[in-house]
Amino acid sequence: MKTKPVGGLLSWANAHPLTTSLITLLFFATVPLAIGASEKVAENPYAWAIGGVLVFGLGGWWMLALWRHSKNVITLLLITAMMAAPVKQSKAAMLGVGVIVICVGGYCVYKVVKVCQKKFPPKDTNAPPESFTAAGGEYGGATEYSSIGSCLLPPDFVPHEDLTQNPTTFTINVVVEPAGAAVSMSANSDEGTTQTWEQFQAEMASRGLFLTGRPAYLPQYELGGIPCDPSMVPLEFDPLSGRVTQKTGGDMRRVTIERSWDLTNWAPLLVTDVGVGSGFKVVDTTREGQMFYRVQLSQP
Repeated sequence: MKTKPVGGLLSWANAHPLTTSLITLLFFATVPLAIGASEKVAENPYAWAIGGVLVFGLGGWWMLALWRHSKNVITLLLITAMMAAPVKQSKAAMLGVGVIVICVGGYCVYKVVKVCQKKFPPKDTNAPPESFTAAGGEYGGATEYSSIGSCLLPPDFVPHEDLTQNPTTFTINVVVEPAGAAVSMSANSDEGTTQTWEQFQAEMASRGLFLTGRPAYLPQYELGGIPCDPSMVPLEFDPLSGRVTQKTGGDMRRVTIERSWDLTNWAPLLVTDVGVGSGFKVVDTTREGQMFYRVQLSQP
């Protein structure tokens, strides 16, 4: 009479290394497939077909393995799921899905990319206000931590852009002072002042920053319009929250800029850590009509 091997799951895994490897690979492959399909299908009609072939092909193998080794497969799947659960990456909490920073003479311009945004800030020479003196070269960086989307459906947390309305570019000027911040704002809704996504991409590419509209594994940096190593510029991006840090030293403040269309519902637009005495501006282009902004300071 045959006896079952001692050791349960580990013994079975050691005796069937190929099956164990394929089961583990299948588990980790189906998760990004499901996530990617939900985002790609609205833009690519072939996504369902490709996803279907992969799902049915891998699914057939999975059912065969489950039938032959049902008890061991289920146990292995539960253990793998418990190990994977704690490292699930959370979505960025910011309204923006990407941030581009261009600095000239230490004065920085933040350009925020948002979900379903179709128009972007006008081309900017980055000339600082008269109260600032540009004495230095240009450097910059960009991070894309989520997708701008297909723009077929409005995001859940903001009103849908009215495509018949001319975009308005809001510019928030901030000077960080020891006791607070000096803030001013301007708006420009003139015809022909905004750019398309392709024009915005081309402008950023001329500065050495190549945007895709998709999540990027690592931020990009440029010095004098040429892509460079992160160590060559005093900028740092948090890949999960999108927070930007200007590594200029000295006493630091965390600046949070929020926006609202009704003075009731507020969404974070940008968070940046900067030194006291720093000046910067945030450029936000939108078709959402009236917009309100507020600036809050705290310790990093």
